[in-house]
Amino acid sequence: MATMEAFGFCEKGEVGKFFATDARPTAATSWSPARWPALRGYIHGLNHHYEAALQLRHAAGVRQVDNAQFALVTAGAGPFGGANVYSKEHP
Repeated sequence: MATMEAFGFCEKGEVGKFFATDARPTAATSWSPARWPALRGYIHGLNHHYEAALQLRHAAGVRQVDNAQFALVTAGAGPFGGANVYSKEHP
């Protein structure tokens, strides 16, 4: 839950309220819209990166999140965790 605050999905100390009321897929906070098992963490999470690319290319078909501009893919926890932020726009 501290990770959700750290990534800015909600203010510090508000994560309980966030999960109680705001934590549902929207254009701003979509939780992996992929629904088939191959995209739920196999190949060490690589498929989540693939889904992020599909979303940013607006090529995800029925799973497409409206107006996807950024994607956050995380794995692991603590010192063994990592995160990638993808953007539709090039710098």
